[in-house]
Amino acid sequence: MTTEELNNAGKHLEEIRNRTLEGYRLAAGILYLDRHRLLLLYLLIIIPALVGVWLGSSDPSVFMYLTLAERVLQLIFFYLVTDYWISQLRKHSVREGSFISFFITGMAFWLIFAVPAGLGFFLNVPQLVKFLSVLGLIAAIYLGFKYFFYFFPLIAGERNWRIAFRIAQDIVQQDWLLPVKAQLAPFGFMSLAVIITTLPSPDGREVFFDYLSAIVSGVSWLLSSYLSLAFAMEHLSEKSWRDYGLDPYRRGRLATLSVQGPDWLTSILRPRAGLLMLGFSVILFNIHQVIWRSTPPTPEITVQSIEVSDKKITLHLHLRDERHHFRGFRPINFNLAGKSGKVISNYPEAAYFDSREEDYRFIFPQGDTEVTLTLEFKLDRSRDDILSLEDLYLWYRRARLLHLDLPALEGGSRSSPVEEGFQEGKKQKVRNKKGKKKGK
Repeated sequence: MTTEELNNAGKHLEEIRNRTLEGYRLAAGILYLDRHRLLLLYLLIIIPALVGVWLGSSDPSVFMYLTLAERVLQLIFFYLVTDYWISQLRKHSVREGSFISFFITGMAFWLIFAVPAGLGFFLNVPQLVKFLSVLGLIAAIYLGFKYFFYFFPLIAGERNWRIAFRIAQDIVQQDWLLPVKAQLAPFGFMSLAVIITTLPSPDGREVFFDYLSAIVSGVSWLLSSYLSLAFAMEHLSEKSWRDYGLDPYRRGRLATLSVQGPDWLTSILRPRAGLLMLGFSVILFNIHQVIWRSTPPTPEITVQSIEVSDKKITLHLHLRDERHHFRGFRPINFNLAGKSGKVISNYPEAAYFDSREEDYRFIFPQGDTEVTLTLEFKLDRSRDDILSLEDLYLWYRRARLLHLDLPALEGGSRSSPVEEGFQEGKKQKVRNKKGKKKGK
């Protein structure tokens, strides 16, 4: 390669770098100019999150429908923002953009991520399916990067999908990190905002803070939409720019838009700010986890009776929660351990009301104030060894709740002390495997 070719390549790389830097300024500019419209448009992307808090349901089907609705509204938001600015830049109408083409493509890209992720990480499927799902997810990430800017040509009026994908690929080839740069700061900002709003109520018992988290959850999509649009405007080829009938005085028009945004807004859109916010988010997340693990459950707990058999303890609990109505309560967090926290049984094998067929370990009904819950724990001990345990407590995560005084109950029923802050005067009964009381 000659010296002249090296110089030309260096100038080309410098031009691409300058365009990327201008992309942050341009995103800040058009975002600032849209600030009044966003008061209404922002509601589109947070409605599903707000509805989810209002419903207060942990049902997977409800989550699926809300996630689908969120994606649909996100695409509508993105189309409205992009189409508006393309129309502002267009000097003459060459062709009209197609919402249908954009929407179908956007949903397809979402599905190639969502399906492998659901099969690989959330659903109970064979290991081979999980492995294939991971491979599918890797392929989806690659395609998502390669055609990240598919939206611009489709909304600008491109009817041919193949050409639209080629244009999107040409944009990314100028800087393979553009998709990361478009999402890093938005994700960091959203992560920090969400973790701050959840710190006062780490387990979700206070609905007010859940609503705050839902409100800030759309920040990532909002900021990444404007960054993606700005990068597409800056890196689109001159030929495509002219083909779509956009302003012939491109550099001057984009420069005019870039100076509209305040410097502080430009600063928080850059990757450095995103990394800084992610760092703070990690620190606060660790604090959040410490608080979450040590927070007692929302209901007052009374042990009604205990059944002991070989390798199993069954606890019948009365739960009362008049304030929070079991928001944020998950029976899977119960465990049996010694007074110092040495775990004897990590989690209940079952949690049910009347029928063992209905397992409420992960999804607990909300809205009631009093329920009777049965927990079954498995222990690798015989019945006699279990009854000899003098230092056995019921824990909720790392919060110690109740002392289960099994040796004192071997000879019959009697009152047992309860940890301060929970129910007083409970009675414990030990039953054999058939449920028959032992004599006094």
